[in-house]
Amino acid sequence: MKKFIKGKWFPVIVAIAILVLAAGVVLTMVLFGWRFTYAPELENSWVAISAVAAWAGAIGTVAAVFSAIHVANQQNKIALFEKRYKIFQLYDSCKIFSELLQSLKGKNGLNSNDIQVLFLAVFCGIPMGEKINDFRFLHTQYIMMLEQLKQSQFLFEKEIELYLQIIAGALQRLIKSICHSAPESELESVVQSFIVLFQDENSEIMLKKMMNKLTLQ
Repeated sequence: MKKFIKGKWFPVIVAIAILVLAAGVVLTMVLFGWRFTYAPELENSWVAISAVAAWAGAIGTVAAVFSAIHVANQQNKIALFEKRYKIFQLYDSCKIFSELLQSLKGKNGLNSNDIQVLFLAVFCGIPMGEKINDFRFLHTQYIMMLEQLKQSQFLFEKEIELYLQIIAGALQRLIKSICHSAPESELESVVQSFIVLFQDENSEIMLKKMMNKLTLQ
């Protein structure tokens, strides 16, 4: 019921109901003999005119309130959509990153430099041929990503939030391994843990659930 009241059709239905009610009242009065007549000899009833004006004002006020509520709800939905979409894009980038890591692992093996280049290309838009020899930049970028993923607790249900926290933790371990120049065996283990997160059925389930939230309805 609450969802219906906040829906886009509720104000329209209310307006139609008011019009139908008004038409029903007029029709009932006509059936009982009430007619619009021109009688210049009769004096205007200012009390009746005031009453009609008061009713018209009340109806207009109610309509304005419902309209304002509807507009506010739409604005809130747009704001939520934008924030959810940013997290969805970040999740999609993580998925692409994992696929590129899997491809790199199968072709040339893993090393910190190549992983760093992939990370900067996928998440920062830096061309693949360029390399930034500053781990502080890399660290700053992934901290921003982690902060963005943490916002999921306010935007998605608990199940999605927990899943994104797992991804954030795996990404954090991966970036720390690069920044600290971890041994190849440790780096490979961390990378594999990150890749596996996007290869199970749960990944597709979470993806569909997030997509279901990307709506303005």
